[in-house]
Amino acid sequence: MADQHFIKRAAQEIVLIDRQGNTITEHVLSDLMESGEVKRHIRKVRQQYKERRNHAAKEFQRIFGDQISFILPTGGLAIWVDISKLSKGKNLANFDNDDSTLNVFFNKTQKEPSHIRFGFGSLNEYEITQSIDKLFQTLSDVEP
Repeated sequence: MADQHFIKRAAQEIVLIDRQGNTITEHVLSDLMESGEVKRHIRKVRQQYKERRNHAAKEFQRIFGDQISFILPTGGLAIWVDISKLSKGKNLANFDNDDSTLNVFFNKTQKEPSHIRFGFGSLNEYEITQSIDKLFQTLSDVEP
């Protein structure tokens, strides 16, 4: 937790910088909302994220087969993938690399990671496929 003096000083600075808000930005956003542009944008990106989610699910199934499982999320920008079948008995302690990190979360008694959170929101279909393929290769190469 931050020092109380620091928090108080930061709050004072914010008040000085943004005392009355940004009127121009508020008017532009109001115009975009009234014109329906915001709703159109939301519909467009929801469809894009749904397509990315579906592509990621399809690629996980194609590349990993029955070695993993997941429940297709109804929202969000990530899929939690159960890798427990694939990771059982393997030493994943040194799995950390430039692209990902495996840690044991929420349970200090858990000996090995059992799930991976795969974020697809900022990736295109090619990048999703490449990432899942690299994950498969990496997990397959881990020694018992």
